[in-house]
Amino acid sequence: MMLEIRPQVMWPDKPLSFVQVPGDGQATHSGGFVNGKMVSIISLFIDKKEALFREFATLSHDQGKGYGTTLLQYVFAYLKPKDIKRVACRTLV
Repeated sequence: MMLEIRPQVMWPDKPLSFVQVPGDGQATHSGGFVNGKMVSIISLFIDKKEALFREFATLSHDQGKGYGTTLLQYVFAYLKPKDIKRVACRTLV
């Protein structure tokens, strides 16, 4: 499951249920993959002309390699034809 990266990166001592947020089931979850292995995730919540991305995480040993940047660029390209007027980021903390 894509969401398993969240606790690995953000709260390794917490269960998956700790990092689940309201609306996860309706969100668009995009993953970045390297050699078939997911290394990054962004959870995207769209409401009318606004998008909110939350829990943007890249595995620790894959950080600093541009994978998260590439995923974020993908998300912005995905949003462009949807005529989104505002994009924001929010975390659990």
